[in-house]
Amino acid sequence: MPTRDDTYNTPIEFRVACRFDNEIELVIDNSRNGITFECEAGRFFVNRGTIEGKPVEDFLADSKTEEAVAALYGGALPTTHMQNFVDCMRYRRTPISDIASHHRILTTCHLANICLRLGRDVRWDPETEEIIEDDRAAALMSRQYRSPYTIEDV
Repeated sequence: MPTRDDTYNTPIEFRVACRFDNEIELVIDNSRNGITFECEAGRFFVNRGTIEGKPVEDFLADSKTEEAVAALYGGALPTTHMQNFVDCMRYRRTPISDIASHHRILTTCHLANICLRLGRDVRWDPETEEIIEDDRAAALMSRQYRSPYTIEDV
């Protein structure tokens, strides 16, 4: 964590291992800006401008690749996220970057940051969306709102 109060509050070097119930492990670190996936088919890397690795090469070599990608995008080949969003608004489809999957992804990032701040593991219940048996960690999942900007309990 930074040692000065007048700068950013994000760690410069970090490594967090997230273990999920389905035995998938996600490692978040500062080694490269993007995400590396590792599976039985090999390893591949993705960021905003790159997608590379053996599984990607194999996928691109497959003659059915264009059809598979179009199916992911609701029948049309992708252009940009913005265009995909506009098309989905127009044709009432779910965008490739939908809110439900992003909520889950960002929750993982928030939990990783809490682990870094506390210097220890936390346990998460994905059904209730709550940190388990750790009041200090749970308190870091939100902050106190400044009046009159509050969110009412539902």
